[in-house]
Amino acid sequence: MQIKKRLQINVAVSVLTALAACLVLFLALYRMNEANNSEKIADDIISSVVERDVLRNDYLRNNGARAKEQWFARHEQIGKLLKRASENFRDTEDGKNISGMIEDHESIGNIFSAIVANREKSYLNPEPAPLSREMEDRLLSQLNMRVYAVVIQNHKLLESTRTARVSALRLAGGGVIFALLVLMAAAITNSRTMGRAITARAARLREGAEVIELGDMDHIIDLKGDDEFAEIAESFNAMAATLRGSYRNLENEIEERKRAEKALRESRAKLEAALASMTDAVFISDAEGRFIEFNDAFATFHRFMDKGECAKTFAEYPAFLDVFLPDGSPASLEMWAVPRALRGETVANAEYTLLRKDTGEYWIGSYSFGPIRDKDGVIVGAMVVARDITDRKLAEQTLQLAHDELARLVKERTRELREKEVLLKEIHHRVKNNLQVIYSLVGLQADASTDETVREVLRDVTYRVRSMALVHEKLYQSADLASIDFAEYTRGLLGYLWRAHGAAAAAVRLNLDLSPLSLPVDTAVPCGLILNELAGNALKHAFRGRSEGEVTVSLMSCADGRISLSVSDNGVGLPAGLDWRQASTLGLRLVQMLAGQLGAEVKVSGEEWTRFEISFEVSRGAAESAEKPEKINL
Repeated sequence: MQIKKRLQINVAVSVLTALAACLVLFLALYRMNEANNSEKIADDIISSVVERDVLRNDYLRNNGARAKEQWFARHEQIGKLLKRASENFRDTEDGKNISGMIEDHESIGNIFSAIVANREKSYLNPEPAPLSREMEDRLLSQLNMRVYAVVIQNHKLLESTRTARVSALRLAGGGVIFALLVLMAAAITNSRTMGRAITARAARLREGAEVIELGDMDHIIDLKGDDEFAEIAESFNAMAATLRGSYRNLENEIEERKRAEKALRESRAKLEAALASMTDAVFISDAEGRFIEFNDAFATFHRFMDKGECAKTFAEYPAFLDVFLPDGSPASLEMWAVPRALRGETVANAEYTLLRKDTGEYWIGSYSFGPIRDKDGVIVGAMVVARDITDRKLAEQTLQLAHDELARLVKERTRELREKEVLLKEIHHRVKNNLQVIYSLVGLQADASTDETVREVLRDVTYRVRSMALVHEKLYQSADLASIDFAEYTRGLLGYLWRAHGAAAAAVRLNLDLSPLSLPVDTAVPCGLILNELAGNALKHAFRGRSEGEVTVSLMSCADGRISLSVSDNGVGLPAGLDWRQASTLGLRLVQMLAGQLGAEVKVSGEEWTRFEISFEVSRGAAESAEKPEKINL
């Protein structure tokens, strides 16, 4: 592909990318304007609400007719603002908030009218003054509640406008960054491909031309392709082919040579045209640092008006320019691109900062350079390609600043979450401690009582308090503060019950069939209380008159997604004819109430074993089975 076409494609990509960025910015500005208008309406509403509140208080203090009229005028203005808000805010959630505000607004008008009517009625008939005062107090309480609701909903609208503004800013920033990245990628790709192609092909072309110029007419410049360099190579080859003809007489030889210098001039003209079409600064020097060729972009890059204003030798440029390395230190003349290329260095994309001494203007250049060698490998010149990358470097700095700010925000948010986690753990710890104090106090009271019935009741209370305290203890110890491993909780609670019942539980074998399930705290607490009641009842009543027995507790996740908790024993069974749902004992009544709280289904069977099964649903994801059921026999 010809160099000119490559440049045209690069320019077209840049223009299209810029247009896309402009469209994104226009859309972002449009959204920003909408957010600003919405925010102004919300600000006007809250200001009007405050002014209306002041007028209400003025009327309540002085019963002034002017304050009343001004109140109704301001109330009407707020209604108009709410109508405008319903037209401006298009989000569904905002629409719900505005509908609620309109409803509260109408109620506020009705309530204030009722207050005014009540006061005017009181003036006409002073006898039921206390009743009127009580009615006014109730109306004022309702009015304050409605006003507070309007303020809260309006703050939600303000938060919605801020969210819309942030979204618009993100859209604008993302569009600009995307456009810059595309432009940078196109520029880097074009610079690398064209720089390498031009440097290598120009060197080969020059070498071949020099060989032909020295008289080796059999030499063929092998440059394939459809670009300008290939055309020049073809011209050189054609010239050589012509000179390889017959030299039968001197006139023909002279004529042929004339045609061959002409071809060389045409080739040079094409080379100059190729260089002129490039946007990158290209310059070629001889071994002494004299610029034997450079293009218009060279003048533009070095901030000259045109090529005629440019200095023609390397030695003159220190009078115009100061050059600095990437670390900011001054670059000595030996570190400039031309001397390095003449020393034999081949470098791609070396960065220099340039400063014009006369104007103070500075810019950043990316240089690719290398030596030009003759057929014997001797360095006879230097080829340098330079590109202005100031805008790209500024974009990289902006991107780095944005990255650093994002990292700071992430770090700050992480710190806040850790602080909240510590606070929540402390809350669970304190709740557990408070329940432990209650447990200890009730236990002391039970020990101090001489009435065995009272002592039994108080012990049951300690068991229930302990079951709730254990939930908060597990939460405090857990990495997940929203749920607990209910299987682990069950083992801890039942171990405590067996120890607390002492000799009564020593001969009762406890079988556990527990799947590792995580339950949220609002489900774990009632489940723990149910487990406490059923296991405690089995220990107290199921094995009277027996020397031993078994209690089996099962916890599993069913195929339909429900959780099943069952407690069974091989004791004496339920009394004949007993309807457990109508039982008057506190324990079974608690089981019924807690099951209702969970929306659970309770099944009771009593053939060989007495078995209570409670099945219930929890929110999706709250119960997770980590591995196969674990069976433990104690």
